[in-house]
Amino acid sequence: MLLPYYWEFDGDTEDLLEEIFNEEYEFVYWYDNQSRWEELSPYNYWGGGNASSGTYYRAEKDAYIYDGQPYRYRFKPIAITSELSQYEDDDGYLCITDGYRVLDAQNDYKETGFFIMDHRWYSGTSEPFYYIDNATNTFFFMHGGERHDRSFWGWDGTDAWFLVSPTDTHIWNSGLNDVCMYGYYEKYKWKTECKLYYNVKQLKTFDEVIADKLSSMSHSDERLQYYALLVGAEDSATMYGNHQTLHNLLPGATIRDYSLKREFGYEMTGWNTDSDGLYQGIKVYCTNGDRLKAPFKGKITDVNTDDNKITIRKDDVEYWYDGTGGTERDTEVTIANAVLLSGFSEGDTVNDGQEFAKTTAGNVNFHIYIDTDGYGWDYIDPRLVLY
Repeated sequence: MLLPYYWEFDGDTEDLLEEIFNEEYEFVYWYDNQSRWEELSPYNYWGGGNASSGTYYRAEKDAYIYDGQPYRYRFKPIAITSELSQYEDDDGYLCITDGYRVLDAQNDYKETGFFIMDHRWYSGTSEPFYYIDNATNTFFFMHGGERHDRSFWGWDGTDAWFLVSPTDTHIWNSGLNDVCMYGYYEKYKWKTECKLYYNVKQLKTFDEVIADKLSSMSHSDERLQYYALLVGAEDSATMYGNHQTLHNLLPGATIRDYSLKREFGYEMTGWNTDSDGLYQGIKVYCTNGDRLKAPFKGKITDVNTDDNKITIRKDDVEYWYDGTGGTERDTEVTIANAVLLSGFSEGDTVNDGQEFAKTTAGNVNFHIYIDTDGYGWDYIDPRLVLY
């Protein structure tokens, strides 16, 4: 069994190839952070207890409104569960926003998914029990025709804070044993979702890289003229060096004039755990209806009108990419988002550069399949052989 031969370089040759590659390509990436709060359905609730358990929140002196702080209120709870206690500050207080959202005092007061329940409203009604007495700058509530004056926790003369004492809870509920004296709930869960997209972007063509390097050397004019001779720029009929290229299929002078919608290779996402798979071609932005030219003189071997795909084949296309000076490879070019022009059909022969098809969308896909002479057929990056 024959095994494929891989080139190996070392020393100055390896350094030069790496330098050329770095000039021609760059690694590009895009980090898409889609992490977010997601609302739970239903919410997770904690809190409550019976009247004798002492399970309630007590607001001490610090339960006033805080201006200029990352939190609006602060209070010290009694009988707290582990879900909420992790957010206490070093003094044992919980810090919340004016929307009652609990902040993480141990992590720069960042938002959590927890909220304190507002118990100023009696269960089953929307009317608060507490009223402001502007004459005495205090507040009170009425129950059964009886007025109960309170020096309420957190009262600063303009706003009565929302935490309710167990005594008032008993009065409101006529001394029932099972009463809800406090509560909090988890409304949101933080979902971490990050995606990393990366690929290799071409900065310059190979010829541009070589021209730049030769221009920086002595006798640059002579060097550039000699290089042009080797690659056939002086005489388009002969290729003395470089590899044979196929004609650009699009109307423009070169495929380099067009932007790519998708490049050859992998588009990795999800921190390299997910992938859209290996894309073995290129998607090129174009105009719907652009006329396409044959990359070589070949035969239309397959036409798929359902998927708008056309395949052209030419045997023994002469390449020079493996160093033997005229290696022949059977080559197929498949075009997607394209239909044949009137007068062409499967089995016809088209000449090099002859218009034979047109695009059916704002992008066209090129796939180039080459017989690797004993090692089977392989897709190659079309940019390697299209000019």
